[in-house]
Amino acid sequence: MSGCKTTRALGILAALVLTAGCGGSSGSTSTGTHSAEPQAPVQAATRTVPTLIPPAGASVRSVQVPVLTYHRVAPLSAVGQLDLKVDPANFAAELQALHDAGYHTITQAQLFDAVYRGASLPSHPIIISVDDGYVDDVRTILPALERWHMVATFFVITGRM
Repeated sequence: MSGCKTTRALGILAALVLTAGCGGSSGSTSTGTHSAEPQAPVQAATRTVPTLIPPAGASVRSVQVPVLTYHRVAPLSAVGQLDLKVDPANFAAELQALHDAGYHTITQAQLFDAVYRGASLPSHPIIISVDDGYVDDVRTILPALERWHMVATFFVITGRM
């Protein structure tokens, strides 16, 4: 793994933030009448993620875990950076291939526990990370992961929210 991916894989600071409007417009429109009564604000679910700090003097174990990083799962077009996009059908096929080959997605916390605490990992562990926080994350990637009972870490650019 490269140094950047190793740092991510160790999960020094990982947060899962899913917001329906990240990276683009929801594209929905409202029809019908508007209520004169003010709507109560929607409370966002809060999830705390523990900071993963290596214990002082901990012995580090060697663990080999591939990391797959995605940026966009969207239809390919002539616009944008094609090398950062994966077609939704290809993404679904990749998840199925991982499942069929016996891979098990793990979290950064699981990797951290394996490296610093000697915890066991499932056979064929793999980490999936998703960068940037595009709306595809919740529209395409998350439903595909749920279908295969897989997990991923989403690294969201918070300035876009």
